[in-house]
Amino acid sequence: MVHTSRAMRTFLVVGFLMALLAHHASAVDTTAPTVVTQDISVTLDGSGSATITTADIDNGSSDDTTSSIMLVFALDITTFSCADVLAPVTVTLNVTDEAGNWATDTAQVTVVDDTTPTGTLITGVTKTLNSVGIVSLSPSEVVTPSDNCLDGYVPNSFTLSCSDLGTYSDNLVIKDTSF
Repeated sequence: MVHTSRAMRTFLVVGFLMALLAHHASAVDTTAPTVVTQDISVTLDGSGSATITTADIDNGSSDDTTSSIMLVFALDITTFSCADVLAPVTVTLNVTDEAGNWATDTAQVTVVDDTTPTGTLITGVTKTLNSVGIVSLSPSEVVTPSDNCLDGYVPNSFTLSCSDLGTYSDNLVIKDTSF
């Protein structure tokens, strides 16, 4: 039979707790996640907007200790408009693990507007020439445009004179940010 004194038992318990604390302290996660992104294209809707999520940009980001479903993802830009059509937009994906370590990577979002502008002719437009024999028409007086990214008309006005009396025919281009 082994007899231990109270001081010996206290020392054993304290020593065991210190060993546990020392072991726990060595398991601190200081490694940032590995962020993997992908470039994408997104198409504007009928109102000229598009939205993306982190899942659209993430391409397999991971961490050494946190499972992928526990990683927290965030994007700096998630909405796009007609103003974004002309050049790719750089977005930043931020990934944070359970220990608070984080890392970022960028991706290019190409915004596409594939809606062709159209117009409906306004019929029955009658204009009266002024005292010097001319009249001006704006495009909005002769056509109703339909487009998600309307960018004006070419030409932006018509000037008619006495030589144009009767039925007048001309070309009008409805401009779009991407056409």
